[in-house]
Amino acid sequence: AQRFAQLGTWEGELRVGGTTHAVDRDTWVGSRDRSWGIRPSGESEPAGRGADEPLEGFWWLYLPLRFDDFAIGAYLADPGSTMDAGATSVVFGDDSGWTTNFPIGSLNGSNGFTITGIGSLDWSGYSVSDAGDVNGDGIDDMLVGAPYAGLYGETYLIFGKTSGWTQTLDLSTLNGTNGVRLIGYAGSTGHSVSGAGDINGDGYADIVIGAPDGKAPGGNAGISQAGLSFVVFGKSLGWTSTLAL
Repeated sequence: AQRFAQLGTWEGELRVGGTTHAVDRDTWVGSRDRSWGIRPSGESEPAGRGADEPLEGFWWLYLPLRFDDFAIGAYLADPGSTMDAGATSVVFGDDSGWTTNFPIGSLNGSNGFTITGIGSLDWSGYSVSDAGDVNGDGIDDMLVGAPYAGLYGETYLIFGKTSGWTQTLDLSTLNGTNGVRLIGYAGSTGHSVSGAGDINGDGYADIVIGAPDGKAPGGNAGISQAGLSFVVFGKSLGWTSTLAL
């Protein structure tokens, strides 16, 4: 069996020096070794390996690894003394340095950041979700729902980036480049938010936003709280600071 170090169970193909090696769960197993990479299982060092090894001369492949981040919504938080505006704390993943207790107030832009709501009683952070890569730049984006913002609720699409985060992100500063403010027209828009995958097959992640108290102008217009869901397609260009759903 071959060994895939510290990456769990993978399937697919590994291309090395023009040669393709099939990787499947039956012949590759997860392990922890002294570094991140792959090697044929057996001896821990290449000395003495025969010339017939399938990955001859290729012992350690150092891979760029991504650690997932996570978000915590606190929709009754009072950022800047704005009652119930809500806040969301984003904590960056890391492979070391964790302690038993992690004070959210210690987020400083390098280990994570805090997203602050805009208006009183907005309840931003009532729902939060990974959005996938909506704008196609190779970095995951995220969603924050504020079901009582504005007239009918709002959702905020925040674009990911590799650097330049500060201690706080004020949702009112979204400008189409760093994110988008999605304005609802039906009751409690943003009560639920989620990435939807690439449902139209264009290579960009799409998102879905729930409005449980909404009534459409069409067939269910007379039905109270029938509910609506809004699907927004991803794209690379053409985002503005606001998008009316």
